[in-house]
Amino acid sequence: TEIRDCVRGLYISSAASPLIQSCHFQDNQYFPIHAYIQHIPDLTGNTFAGNLYSQIAIFNGGNISTDVTWPAADIPYLMTTGFSVQGQDGPDSVTTLTLEPGVTLMMQQYISISIGHATNSTLPGAIVAVGTAGNKITFTGESATPGFWAGIRFNNYADDTLCEITHCTVEYAGYGSNETIYCSSASPTLTNTELAFGSGPGIYCYNYSDPVIDTCNI
Repeated sequence: TEIRDCVRGLYISSAASPLIQSCHFQDNQYFPIHAYIQHIPDLTGNTFAGNLYSQIAIFNGGNISTDVTWPAADIPYLMTTGFSVQGQDGPDSVTTLTLEPGVTLMMQQYISISIGHATNSTLPGAIVAVGTAGNKITFTGESATPGFWAGIRFNNYADDTLCEITHCTVEYAGYGSNETIYCSSASPTLTNTELAFGSGPGIYCYNYSDPVIDTCNI
């Protein structure tokens, strides 16, 4: 299917879970796709050309409370609000956000990603962002400005056994001269990952945090 010359190419509401495969979005006057954060569709094999904005707009942030997997697309996801990952979902009872290799998350200003709750043990969370050497996952700012967005925060009830950032680039974070990645009583795994162009420390470990940091460029 081809979707072209519209104001908005495709709007996915909070109650929808469409399958969007091998479609072409062209010359739309706004974003080609708008989607709620809990309802990002399967976007296999789509192509995009000539749209006013070359991102998939993700809105209505807040909390991701169910396991979700965000697939790679030919263009970035533009996160318009910050979000957290907290809850008891899936067979392991840990709500998990999984990013597939090749995903790019582009953040608007001040946005932060928060994994697990700080004080409530009934709200664990995890992020699994495992790219490959040839197909990395990127967390970046809408503007290539150091400190443009806030960064990734691993809280006390982020699940240490699940949280993994591998073959990723995290850049232009650390708003207000803060850290790109903050760990508070949390010990995620970071391997083969680059933390670049932040306005503060690359990673800050607080309150007995003991992350695995292996073969990273900070």
